[in-house]
Amino acid sequence: MDFKYFFVSPDSGGYVPKELTWRLFDIGHILTLICVAFLIIYMCKKFTLWDIKKQDSFIKKIAVFMLVQEIFKNIVHYLTGVLIYEDIPLHLCRFSIFVTLWYAFKPNKLNKEYLYAFSLPAAVAALLFADWTDFARISFTNIDSTIFHMLLLMVPVLLIYSGKLKPNYKNLNRCIMFMFPLGFIAFRLNKIIGTNFMFLNTPSPGSPLVLLENLFGSPGYIFAGICLILIIWTLMYIPWEIKYKKESEIEQLV
Repeated sequence: MDFKYFFVSPDSGGYVPKELTWRLFDIGHILTLICVAFLIIYMCKKFTLWDIKKQDSFIKKIAVFMLVQEIFKNIVHYLTGVLIYEDIPLHLCRFSIFVTLWYAFKPNKLNKEYLYAFSLPAAVAALLFADWTDFARISFTNIDSTIFHMLLLMVPVLLIYSGKLKPNYKNLNRCIMFMFPLGFIAFRLNKIIGTNFMFLNTPSPGSPLVLLENLFGSPGYIFAGICLILIIWTLMYIPWEIKYKKESEIEQLV
């Protein structure tokens, strides 16, 4: 194993030989996704065996761990000289740390719906279309990003599997309004300091946004991306509405 490039960051101008990097959906990536899926499934089984107090405690531990992990990541980046503006937690996934903490210690309809509508698809997209493929496979960033996004995905999945979270599209409008200020701040900072928070300047490499940029250009891909999100939300919420309708019909029959 070559640890020479463990802390090297291409985002900060560092060089990593191509033979030490990895590609989306290569064997290593697929095995990683399988391991993530199995671990989440395993934790779902365990989670439902616990009482409510232990379940709530576990979610709090994950939320706090994610915050500590984010702080530790930035400390490591600072000590290794690769800390950049992009490390500010304004990307959707990193911002979700704070909403997860909010839910863990004070759950409500807004933060619950956010975890389903924003955290879950964002974590899935990040794991499937990882934008850290230019880093060495054996690197701090690869390990940190994989663990972080796995935990971000695990929280809403655990809540859904246990019945603690029941998605409701009627709460989506509040989530969208909640995200507007963050989107505006990210947009302004991108212009001022040259960052790419929420991929509002350029698409994430390897993601479907690249195809949308090829088709609609920039900033056209942003509006096309919004349409894609609406389609994804439709697919995410329709099964639940069908389920709720069937349950309501059964209750009326009883």
